[in-house]
Amino acid sequence: MFVDVLLIFFSIPGRVDHFRKEVDFLKNLAKNRQDVTVEDMGVAFLFTAECYAWFCVGEIIGRGFTLTGYYP
Repeated sequence: MFVDVLLIFFSIPGRVDHFRKEVDFLKNLAKNRQDVTVEDMGVAFLFTAECYAWFCVGEIIGRGFTLTGYYP
C-alpha cells in the first residue's frame, strides 16, 4: 500500500505537466479561433467537461458524500 502511495506521489509532476500542456492548447485555440477544427473543439469540450466533473466530485466529497447538501 505504501508503494502505491509513493507511485501516485511521484507521478504528480508528470500530471501537472500534462495539465499545463492542455491549458496551453486551449489558450492557443482562443488566440487562433479562425483556424479551429471540429476535432479541436471536441478536445476542448471534453477537457472542460472533465474539469467540471472533477469539480463536482470534489464538491460531493467535501459535503460528506451527499448529493443533496451538507449534514445539519
